[in-house]
Amino acid sequence: MDVREAAWLQLSKEAKEDIVGSWESGTVGKTKIEGEGEPFQGSEKYMGKELTFISFPSKSDALLGPVTVFVDPQTQKTVGYGGRD
Repeated sequence: MDVREAAWLQLSKEAKEDIVGSWESGTVGKTKIEGEGEPFQGSEKYMGKELTFISFPSKSDALLGPVTVFVDPQTQKTVGYGGRD
């Protein structure tokens, strides 16, 4: 399964309603979670680990930024979210 679709299926109804487009609208990247100052909101057990993130454009991009989901690259399970300002 495409990692974007896996992340999409785990989003809340409210988050999906804010996203412009569908799971195919997401952009994928990888990042190592370093700690302080990170936009990552999730368990501390992922600090120092490389995660896949998917950023979905949202209707609130100008105000809050995209909806960003962090997933475990092995399981494709959601492990955190990006902070939205």
